[in-house]
Formats: sequence, C-alpha cells, structure tokens
Amino acid sequence: MSKVISISNHNLINPSEDLSGTGWGSNNATVSDNQSSDPWGGNSADLISRTGSYPSAYYEIDPFNGPSDTYTASVYCKQASEGDSAFITIRDVTTSSNIAKATFTFSTESISLDTGDSCGYEEKIDGWYRIYVTDAGITNGNQLRVQMGPEDSGSSDVYMIGAQLEYGSIMTNYQKTPPTSAHTINSRSNHNILTYTDQFDNADWNQINASVDSDSILDPWGKLRGNKITAIGTSFPRAEYRWSNFPYNTGWYTFSVYTKQGNDDKADIVIRDNTVGGGHRAQGEFTFATESFSLITGDGGGYESVPNNWYRLYITADDVTNNNDTSVRVRVDSNSVSDYTYYTASQFEPEDTATYYQRNPYDSSPNLVSISNHNILPYSESLDDWDSKIDINVTPNDTNDPWGNNVATKIESTSTGTPRLVEQDWYSSPYFIYPSGPYIYSFYTKTDDSTTCRGLVYRAGGSNFCDFTFTFATKSFSLSIGDEGGYEEEDDGWFRLWIKDELTTGDQLNVQIQPNDVIGQSMWVTAAQLEYGEKLTPYQKTI
Repeated sequence: MSKVISISNHNLINPSEDLSGTGWGSNNATVSDNQSSDPWGGNSADLISRTGSYPSAYYEIDPFNGPSDTYTASVYCKQASEGDSAFITIRDVTTSSNIAKATFTFSTESISLDTGDSCGYEEKIDGWYRIYVTDAGITNGNQLRVQMGPEDSGSSDVYMIGAQLEYGSIMTNYQKTPPTSAHTINSRSNHNILTYTDQFDNADWNQINASVDSDSILDPWGKLRGNKITAIGTSFPRAEYRWSNFPYNTGWYTFSVYTKQGNDDKADIVIRDNTVGGGHRAQGEFTFATESFSLITGDGGGYESVPNNWYRLYITADDVTNNNDTSVRVRVDSNSVSDYTYYTASQFEPEDTATYYQRNPYDSSPNLVSISNHNILPYSESLDDWDSKIDINVTPNDTNDPWGNNVATKIESTSTGTPRLVEQDWYSSPYFIYPSGPYIYSFYTKTDDSTTCRGLVYRAGGSNFCDFTFTFATKSFSLSIGDEGGYEEEDDGWFRLWIKDELTTGDQLNVQIQPNDVIGQSMWVTAAQLEYGEKLTPYQKTI
C-alpha cells in the first residue's frame, strides 16, 4: 500500500530575503534592499550591482554543521537594467573551490551547469525565475558559502530574493526565513497551480456528463467544502481542469485530491494530454471497500487515509508537456447515471510526489502564501524503530490509531525509574542541523492503564528544552519547561499532546515519550511530529 510521504527539507539560509542581513556578505558588489517588486506582490527584492570582478552576494556558514552529503541551493532572479545573466554557486571556502555553479541567461531562458551534479530553473511571474544547482560534495565542518549575483561584465546588475540551501538533490518549495508573524514558515512558490481547488462547480472547472453540488459535505478539516459529483451521462462523467496550452515547464507533475465514498465504490483520477497522440499521462483508481489503489498508467501513485473517512489520492507523471492541451480529472467511476462520489482539495504541482495541500480559492495563477512546515522526525509511526527503549516493553501495531489504521505502538513500564522511548537522531554528530527558532513537538496517545504521559525534548548535559505531563483521568496538561503547550482531544480516547520551545542549530538533543513509572502500566502512542514554527499543524507521516 503506497502512502504519501511529506518532504521534510528546510531552508538553512537565514535570513533568506534580506541579502545584506546577518550572515550575508558581498564581494565586488553593492547590495541594495527593497529595490523591486518581488514574485509575491511585495516590494522586497534586492538589487545586486557589480563594482568589480566576480561580483556576488553570499551567505556564509562556518562551520557547516550538516552531514556530508547532497545539497541544493536556489534563488529567485529577475533581469535588471544591465546584463543578461545571473549565477548561483555553492563554494567550499576551506578548499577554495566552487563545488557547484550554474548560470542562467534571461534572453534565451536557458541555464548551464559550470560545475556540480545538476541544475535547472522554474519560470515564475512578472519576469522572475527560480534557479538552482545541486552537488553531493558538501563537507561537514568546512566553511561554506552560497554565492549569487549578476554576470561579470560592465555595470551588470540583477534583482534577487528568496535564497535557499536545503538537504537533498531536489529543489523543494521555497521556505522564507525567519518566519513572519506568529505563524509557520511560509511557502511562497506557486506550488498548487490549480485555482478554485475545492470548488469544482466554478467556471474554471468543466463539468462533463456530471453535475457538481459544491459545499455538500464536510471536508477532512470540518469545513463545508466537499463536492458531490453525480453522473448525468454514461461517458466518463467528471469534473475537469484544463489548459489548452499548458503554460508551465515540461517535466514531473503530481495530481492529488481528497475523496470520500458516495454510492459508488470507486474513485478515479487522471492526468491527461489531450493533444493528438497524447492520452492519459497517469491514471489511478481507488476502491473504497478494500482500501486499495491501482495505478493504471503513470510513474507513481498511491493514497493515504485521513480523518472522517476521507482518502487522499495522488498520481504522478514525468512527461507533462509545456504548451500541450493538458487536463486533470476527477471521475465518477461507474459511468452509471445517478451514481456519485465526493471530492475536494485538489492539487497539481511540479513535484514527483504529493506534498502538503495548499488551498487556493483564487481566480488567477496563484501567488500562494501557505504553511509548508514538515515533520522532521523519522519513523513517525514506527515508534519501535526509535533508537532507545529504556525500562519499557514495546509492542508495534498493537491497536488502531486515530484514523483506524492498526499502527499504534504500545509501551509498558518495566521499572520505577524513568521508563522512556527515545528518538535521538541529533544526539550524536551531526547534531541538530535545522535553523534556530521555535519548534513544536507533538504525538498522539491513548491510555491502557497508565495514569500519566510525559513528553520532552532533552538536551545533552541533563537539561530539558521542554517538558510536560498529561493526566488522562482529569484531562489536565502541566507544562514544566517550555514556552507553551496543550492537548487536543480526538475520537476513541485519543489525545494529541504538544509543546513548543526554541531550538538552536548545532544542539545535541533527543525527543522522548514516557509512560507513568509504575511497573506494568501501559499506553499507546503514534503519529509523532517535530516541526518548525509557532503553530501546531496537521500531522504528516514520515518513514
């Protein structure tokens, strides 16, 4: 059974939009703040102007605390008054070498790889492009720079904003740092390219051999945004979003949608190239009764179960083509008149997997600002795979989780000391590699006979970043250490517990779950999450 896995990369550049701020420097260049409109309708783009050879603005990390591995650097750029190109470089100052460098030419909309493993670009709005370069040669402990700027000639200049350095070989959604307001990191890329993503009766959607009754059922988040799609004809009844000339780059795209059973037992979704000789680029069929997904054609697909009997389906194709007649479809599978299926929360994105859903109710190509926090804990449900089980018995897959899946882990005290389950991904080198700032630790728990549950983030040396105790019988939450915390009561005796505090890049830390220290007392736990931000967000499963 395929599951949607959330991307958990984060931006290691902070600040990402003030290119003359703390941590930034320049070489033979002047960096002028707030000189142009940015890709999101503000006026925050910086102008980098050449004053000598090899001009650049650069962000320096010394020493680089991340693991020695593959990283991707990216930035948004726009042509200014002089010069026809822009570059981005990952440079190892310790070895005096450019690890990766790519140069983008505005007039030809082309990018060339000078050194490194790969590069590319995405066209944005109003003359903006997002360029990136990737390489596997980044070394822990060395002095690292991410450099960017205009071409090295004359009085060249370029507008830039939104710098990002992230772990991995794929450029993911841009994440602004530091976060603005009491909110989570904002994803500011045009991620979901659909409009009216939960209003399938809107004029941006075509209704073919089908009627759409919008706002007919509660969606997975309890809002009246579920669409009832009913067959009124027998030839592929559907709602369809279509571009006669697909305006985005050729490449990988993923279509996802949430669905719930109506009076038909199947749901069917499609990415289609309607150009002559095209056909279905991807098609997936989901059977509700057996909770089974069949990829009929395409490069990937799957589903995840979500609350209130909803499912998120996704399909992926690697050959969606610029300028071709392209559509995405949600269908009533049976083709029988009066059969119906519920759909909502559609997304079409330039990714090779489904990422966090971004609602877009607007009527034009969106300039999204949406939550892009992700769960950075490994084994968020397979808690028996956590690093240490101290004075406890652990039984995986012992009962149903809050969504009806038999994946919850039972932990039972075997000592009156400090029984605990520990994930210590950052307790040995490399230590905590993510940006300094507010983080929220959360997990779901249900008592068997344990009277209390304790959760904490532990710092090496014997001090805790944050620490709480929850008493099941009285539903009381006690915060010992930390900025704030609380709980949410779920169905079937489950509670989601959470706590927030500041974590720092380079810290040596682990996260823990503790049952009551009475021998034989036990409880169930699942769906653990550690995320950047001020606000608890929906749980995201990780492997």
